Amino acid sequence: MAPKMRRVRLIPGVAYPVELSVQPNSERVPSPLSLLAESLMSAQGVGGGPEPEATQGVYVISVTARILHMHPQTLRKYERLGLVNPSRSDGMVRYYSDLDISRLRMIKHLVEDRGMNLAGVELALEMVSKLQLIQQVMDTESETSARDAIQRLMASVLDLLHYSDQGHRAVDPPTQS
Repeated sequence: MAPKMRRVRLIPGVAYPVELSVQPNSERVPSPLSLLAESLMSAQGVGGGPEPEATQGVYVISVTARILHMHPQTLRKYERLGLVNPSRSDGMVRYYSDLDISRLRMIKHLVEDRGMNLAGVELALEMVSKLQLIQQVMDTESETSARDAIQRLMASVLDLLHYSDQGHRAVDPPTQS
């Protein structure tokens, strides 16, 4: 006779406590942008303590798929492409954090509502990361050093788009008549 199985109903949006040890995905190669973000955070004294709750994975892939109304295979595909990096347990179980879920919501919006392909989504996510860095610099740096840092970050956003303003002269904004 087979043992009785206990059925548990999972409610989307409710975090269930997880007692497994969770480790960040170690396969990810840090980009220069993420290194800059880490240096900004270390200069602020942030990141030395425990992880913030928003970045700790608490949702397994099936719960995440239900919350987002996505197929689990789509979530695996996004991870394989590097669009999202859930944390992993020792047994390699994926755990998605609240930040992962908000990022996946943005990806879903860009793909389904805006009609972007995944290459466009990747570019949009890189731009969002750089804009968040600009916002951090504006919030933390002094006025003179912030201006230089913001100009460098804005140049990197324009480089990301292969934008060049060489040969174009500045145009005065239109005036109201």
